Amino acid sequence: MYISETRNGGKLYLSIIEKRKDSDGKWRTHYVAGIGYVDELKKVYDDPKQFFKDLLKKIKSASTYKGSK
Repeated sequence: MYISETRNGGKLYLSIIEKRKDSDGKWRTHYVAGIGYVDELKKVYDDPKQFFKDLLKKIKSASTYKGSK
């Protein structure tokens, strides 16, 4: 999983994306969740990009997470 940054109407939007292999063995990109616009997230988090990157690291390191690293 990783954080994707895209521009929508000039505003930066964060999403969670995961890569998985399909039944043919090819890697595919899957949208997991939308986080929100950075300018709105800054009202809650000092550095929203870094906060969610750190959060994903914690999720990946948890023993129950079986996704791609």
